[in-house]
Amino acid sequence: MNLMKLQPKDIIKNKKVLAAIAIIIVLLAASPMLLEYVTSITGKTTISGSRVLSGEYKVAGEGVLEIVDGDIVISQGHAGEFKIELKDSSTLRIVNSKIFSHLPFTIEAHDNSRIIIENSKIEGAGAVIILNDKSTITASGSELSTVKLTGTSAINATGLDIDYLILYQNSSCNIQQSKISTLISYDLSGGAIDESRIKTLYAAGNSSIALKGTLIENGFIKGFSSVDLTEFSTVTERISVEGYASLHVYYSILESLVASEFSTLFSTHSVFKNLKLSGKSFSSISEAVAVNMLVTSGAEIFLRNSSVHDLTANGTCKLHIFSSVVKLKARRASFVEIRNSSCILHIYILSSPEESRLTFRREYVSEWKVTGECEVQISNSYVYGWAVTVGEGVTLTIWDSELSLLECMEASSITARNCTIEFVKGEEGARVTLEFSEIGTVNVSRCDLVISQCNISKIVGLELNELDFYNSTIEDVVIMPLLNCSIMKVNVDSLTIRSNSSSIFKKVLVALTESNITRLFLTGAINVGLEETKVDVVILNNYNGTIEAMNATLRNFIKIENGSFFRIRGKLNSSSCTIMTWEENCKVKREFIIIVQNDSNPLKSVNVTVYDADGNKIWSGKTDIDGSVTVSLLFEDPGTVYYVSIRVNNKTITKALIVLMDTPVIIDVSENAHEKSTSENPTQILVIWNVREEDLQN
Repeated sequence: MNLMKLQPKDIIKNKKVLAAIAIIIVLLAASPMLLEYVTSITGKTTISGSRVLSGEYKVAGEGVLEIVDGDIVISQGHAGEFKIELKDSSTLRIVNSKIFSHLPFTIEAHDNSRIIIENSKIEGAGAVIILNDKSTITASGSELSTVKLTGTSAINATGLDIDYLILYQNSSCNIQQSKISTLISYDLSGGAIDESRIKTLYAAGNSSIALKGTLIENGFIKGFSSVDLTEFSTVTERISVEGYASLHVYYSILESLVASEFSTLFSTHSVFKNLKLSGKSFSSISEAVAVNMLVTSGAEIFLRNSSVHDLTANGTCKLHIFSSVVKLKARRASFVEIRNSSCILHIYILSSPEESRLTFRREYVSEWKVTGECEVQISNSYVYGWAVTVGEGVTLTIWDSELSLLECMEASSITARNCTIEFVKGEEGARVTLEFSEIGTVNVSRCDLVISQCNISKIVGLELNELDFYNSTIEDVVIMPLLNCSIMKVNVDSLTIRSNSSSIFKKVLVALTESNITRLFLTGAINVGLEETKVDVVILNNYNGTIEAMNATLRNFIKIENGSFFRIRGKLNSSSCTIMTWEENCKVKREFIIIVQNDSNPLKSVNVTVYDADGNKIWSGKTDIDGSVTVSLLFEDPGTVYYVSIRVNNKTITKALIVLMDTPVIIDVSENAHEKSTSENPTQILVIWNVREEDLQN
């Protein structure tokens, strides 16, 4: 019989159908536990003992549902799910109870309702507690499966063991001494967790979580979230920070930390076994210890008062290292700044230099900046791009390396040995020492410059406190020394010496010893010493100093220009030198050493007289025990001639004195000596007025 096709009047007439309906009604009445029903509670209801619950409980109107000393099994509920719903500031208390189900069931709180769970266990694959609308859950000594909070709800727990804790939409937690398998925090939620264990932490959105003394196995921090690890928290596996999230680590220990994208890391007094910083992340780490640290791909780190056993920098990252102990390997880093440290590159940055040891080889950095009270050593390195910059009292030693730009300033000190450097810059009281190196350009001012056994293309040194060149080859040099300086055994194509002082009381001495100068340009009030030095071309422009010669040689030509008024003293070989230019307003005061001898034996007390071209006596004196006298004569033009005359044994000998003749002037009175008449010029020097340099080549 098809019951679906029966009409009501047919059912009434059919006794068999009526009997079947009656049997069903009786069975249902005899088995009320099989009915799906809703229980409403507005007062106080207590459930205890062993019970089987089903259906739905609705607690409202400040009602209270208590499950005390219960052993509850969930069998079946409304729409296939058992549910307890709290509204209107109602309360659910579960004390010393156990609730179990193989089926999903939910406990949900709304409207400032409260859930209190003490020494209880709620378990099952689908056992979920949901809090909304400023509701709270307080739990202690209990085991829970899943707790979800949203809408400014909160959980306060101690001694909790929970599988999933999920925080949404401004919800919060305050948990102590608990175990959490998975903690998920979204959307402005957060809270504090103390002395607990978390297997997996996931923070996203704008959530904020503070962890104190907590052990975390794995963590994932994303979005704009923020997590604090403090008071000896520990990460046993790995925690990652990405997006715009931030992690604050204080007095904690981490096995592995990865910060990427635009994330931020702040840490102090912590220990990292493995730390990786990438993307455009920003990190500030102080008072930390790290075993391995990798900084790459645009990351930036400030490291202070820390120790890193191995720090590797790759890509366009930026390193700022202050007062730290770091073994650093840098490849293609865009910027490295070091302050208040002592370091060697491959690289150790140490608080005391005697602790530093290093084995770095052939790595690549594009910019180093070192400042503070540091001692830095760089070896076997290739630094390209911007610069190695040192300042504020840094002492840098670099050897066997190649650099693009080496910059030294602010009372710092650089020593480079056996290096190839494109550009060296020094200023503000720095000291630059270059040894056994190939240098492109040196540009220094207001500092000290020491060069030994180098090949250099160009040097510009202005207002130098100390200058010392030794055994080097330099193409072009322009210097303005403030103090006496030395250039020894140097080959220079072009040497320009300037002085910004016009006072004769502020002249300094530049001593050129055993050197070869192709072109020497002198200007200002400065003194030049030439000892065993050869100069091809001398150009004097507004020069007001003294040239002090000691067996020096002027070989090609000299130009005297722009009001130069200077003195030449000492032993100078200049007979082969031509005066190329002598402007009208220029003057030379030449000091002549005149030696009178007889077959190389000096004659003392010989009368020596000097006359001008018109026969006027302008000087007279007697030779000393060495047979010599010294006379200083003024030459106002290249055609000026003076005559020195002596009379010995009724014999008068006269020699002409011109501005560029060799000194000393020897007058031999022996019979074998060749005598010159008063009209003869013993030294023939060509005088060319204002001739062009190219004309001399024809």
